[in-house]
Amino acid sequence: MKAIAAFALFMLSAGAADHKTAAISVLVVPEAMLSVQGADIVGVRIRLSQSAKAQVWIGDNCLVPLPNSRSIGQSGEYNIALSTLPGTGRMVCLLSATDGLAKSAPLPRARIADAVRCENSTCYVM
Repeated sequence: MKAIAAFALFMLSAGAADHKTAAISVLVVPEAMLSVQGADIVGVRIRLSQSAKAQVWIGDNCLVPLPNSRSIGQSGEYNIALSTLPGTGRMVCLLSATDGLAKSAPLPRARIADAVRCENSTCYVM
């Protein structure tokens, strides 16, 4: 019994000598994904930095957001009705200038008339 205890003590002390410490670092960066689901929904999965916002709209040029674009203020998953997005064109556009995110997804059919109309800071869905 003493031989087994001595062997176990030897193994524990030998294992402690091989003990190493390692550090793992994970970098979490802003990221976004757009997907058009059917003819009437756009799915957005987004990870934003602390105070960043993203804007979503419909257009052919995804470099400059429309003034009445849909705003997203925090990370998460969103399903947005296309009828609530302003603009005309062939793409759903997403831009977060703060985080450097710019994404687009093609629409199944180009929108030729804006479904959202804004007057005096009040927007209407047509």
